[in-house]
Amino acid sequence: MNPINGENCYEGDLISVNDDKIVIEIKIKTRRKRIEINKNNIDECRLSIKF
Repeated sequence: MNPINGENCYEGDLISVNDDKIVIEIKIKTRRKRIEINKNNIDECRLSIKF
């Protein structure tokens, strides 16, 4: 696994998807940050629906 900023697991909102990467928005304390993750670095992904 290839950690990003020392983290291996993220929970956030899916913003965009293209052929090579995804962009998710995560919450760090009270701030929101968008991170890009290469699809090659994703081992497992779980999605849920917001109501």
